[in-house]
Order: sequence, then structure tokens, then C-alpha cells
Amino acid sequence: MRRVWTLLVVLTVFGVMATSALAHPERSTEFPDGSKGAVPRYLHPTPALIVCKSDSKARINRIFRGSALARTKRIRLRALKRCKFRHIQAAVNAAKSNDRIQIMPGLYREEPSRAVPVDQAQCRAMFEEPDDGDAPVPTYEHQVTCPNARNLIAVIGDSLADPDRVCDQKCNLLVEGMGREPKDVSRPTASASASSSRPTARTTAS
Repeated sequence: MRRVWTLLVVLTVFGVMATSALAHPERSTEFPDGSKGAVPRYLHPTPALIVCKSDSKARINRIFRGSALARTKRIRLRALKRCKFRHIQAAVNAAKSNDRIQIMPGLYREEPSRAVPVDQAQCRAMFEEPDDGDAPVPTYEHQVTCPNARNLIAVIGDSLADPDRVCDQKCNLLVEGMGREPKDVSRPTASASASSSRPTARTTAS
């Protein structure tokens, strides 16, 4: 009987989550042409753009302990010496097509993005009404013009200069965490804020 009640509770929770997801307003989107392009190669010819925090070295030493992980730790520490960015968005802004961004262990709050006002004057008119009649949502033009108004990290690939819906910049961009496990590298969480319409998110690499 206890197992039955547990299952009912789990299904109820999933039902609530599904209802919340369906109620979230979304702007209209278009899928890319599946006949174009190819799967990007992992190996990139250019050096990676390194993102790190002041305690990344200490975290690497803690995560990759033991002789079995000694080689991986040396590789991480060697890459850490080339770190030029403290925020992921800064590395994304500097990246070009086919670049690779490596995020070293650390807590990334993306403070510069958080400092951007949610309701920027130049983007106030860039909203559209969803087909289901839900609340207005930002257009793609809004995302391009005010990328961090509603995103802590924004990667804009399609330019507004042409209507072809094909990636023009930052194409085949690879962003990889350099922790030992996926959960060590990127663990975003979001919660609604009572004083702001922008969600708060946390990306960690511990």
C-alpha cells in the first residue's frame, strides 16, 4: 500500500509540473532545415577560450584527487593558466564560429548579466502575442537587441540582417564544462523573484 501511495504522489507531482510547463508562454519558433549542415567535430583547430573563477585551481585539485586522475588534473591546470574570462557570457561574446569555450570548476553567477535591466527602453515594443492568447512574449529581435535583459547567458547565432533562418555567427560553438562529472560542471537552477520578472539561475562547476 505504501508503494501505491508513493506512486500516486509521484504522478501527482509530475502532473503539476506538466501543467506549469504548458502554462508557460513561448514565442513562435521555426525549426532549422534538417537537410543542411552536419554534426560538429569535437576537436577544434583553435585554442579554447577558458572561463574560470578565483578558486578554480583549488576546486580542480579537490575534484581530481588520486593517481588515476593525475593526468586529467595536469591538463586542467595547464588550461587554467590560459584563463582570460571570469564570466561565461564574456567568453561567448568573444567567441566566433567553430570556437570552443571551456568552463573551469567554479560558481558562475554572471553578475554583469544580472545588472542589465529587465525592461530596457530600446526593447519595450519588441513583444508578440502567442497564438494561444497568452501573455506577450519577447520576439527574436528582442533577444538580439537586449540579449541579457532576460537571459543570464545568451548565444545569438542568427543575424537580423537576413530572413533566411540560418546561423550567421557563433555557429558550431562548443561550450564544455571541465568538471569530473556533468553534475560537477553545470547545475542551473531557477526560481521566480518577487521583485523582478527575470528568473535567477546558478551555474556551478564544483
